[in-house]
Amino acid sequence: GLSRQTLQDWDRDNFLAPDGLLIAEERAERGPEPQLATLELIDQRTYGDTAFRFFRRPQPDSPQTQTT
Repeated sequence: GLSRQTLQDWDRDNFLAPDGLLIAEERAERGPEPQLATLELIDQRTYGDTAFRFFRRPQPDSPQTQTT
């Protein structure tokens, strides 16, 4: 879908600033996220049939955040 392709584009082209936040809205029943090199899934929340997934591009020296 468009959300998956957009995430891959943002990941590949480093559009997000270091420690920036990207929020993807999509249908809740969607499968797992694609493997991303520079974006880290830090949270996801579901409201009815809508899911919000929160990604960040950590700074090179910042510790990795656990996915919840």
